[in-house]
Amino acid sequence: MLIFHEFLAGNGRRPSFGNNLFCYFTLQIIMKECGHTQVESIEMLGDNYMTIQCKEWSNFFEIREKMKNSNIFLQGFFQNSEIIEKFKPFVKSLINGLNNDRISPLNEKLLKVCNIYNAYRNIEKLDKSCIILHLRLDDFNHNGGQSSEIIHPSCYFNILDEIDDKETIVIVTDKPRVDFEFAYIDLFKKKYPNSNILIQNEDYLKDFVFLMKATRLIVSNSTFCWLAGFLGDSEESFLIKNTYHQNQNLLKISDKTKIYPIRYISSDINLLSNIVIESNSERK
Repeated sequence: MLIFHEFLAGNGRRPSFGNNLFCYFTLQIIMKECGHTQVESIEMLGDNYMTIQCKEWSNFFEIREKMKNSNIFLQGFFQNSEIIEKFKPFVKSLINGLNNDRISPLNEKLLKVCNIYNAYRNIEKLDKSCIILHLRLDDFNHNGGQSSEIIHPSCYFNILDEIDDKETIVIVTDKPRVDFEFAYIDLFKKKYPNSNILIQNEDYLKDFVFLMKATRLIVSNSTFCWLAGFLGDSEESFLIKNTYHQNQNLLKISDKTKIYPIRYISSDINLLSNIVIESNSERK
């Protein structure tokens, strides 16, 4: 039986790295479990094939036998932690130096699985005193500001306030470019004046493996960060549960993950001005 999946295009600012990794892992799981062979175009499937989208993927174990006897077209995001965690050792084994599988669409810079492995090997595991925090800002502002997937700062503060040792907080995010983003990041410096606040924003591959190396990780509502945590070294993780996407079901990245509720905020700098900041030093 044959299987085809389509790569997903990026949004211009950040390539569709996380989304395509989920597609790739889904493809590999099905090939392993059902014995399919990957083809390069949907036309190669012929006229009769089974389309697997997010809803079907969530029922994978119920429809697995049916899938074994059908050509398959994978279409969607497949962001379901309840499925992928069942295959975690296998999925992690795919990240190796000999895997030349492509995980980027043709209109983006070529990225292979082995590139993740090689970049990961080139940095040391991060010190336990560092809290690594992932943040998506203006590119999570949708439809010209009509809707927003940006996490309210209070969600991060609620987690950080529970952590006693936060000598260094590293914020992994795209390079700030608008006033809202600068103001948002500045809230952390005001809230935690006794912490060393650092910003990490290199290319997306370096940022991804940096997140993988985190010992203590605050997981944002981004598939990019969730997969880095799932594949990586975290001994302690704090996850802000996304409710924006109906078909997304991403929960714990390990047995030690604590899950927190989410609030959203639009990219209006005036809303940030209304947030009352009581620094940790003042509270003490």
